[in-house]
Amino acid sequence: MPENQKTVTIMHCLGKLKEKDIANRLKMSEEGVARLLKSGKQKVKDVLDKK
Repeated sequence: MPENQKTVTIMHCLGKLKEKDIANRLKMSEEGVARLLKSGKQKVKDVLDKK
C-alpha cells in the first residue's frame, strides 16, 4: 500500500478523523482523500478476507 494511502486509512480508521479534517491536515482535496480511503479500505478488506 502506498504511504499516502496508508496514512489516510490510518487517520480515518484509527484516528477517527473525517475526510475533511484529513484533507486539511495533509493539504489535499477531499476528493483525493476519499479516493485514497476507498482504495485503502478495499486493500485492508482483501487482506482480511484472505485466510
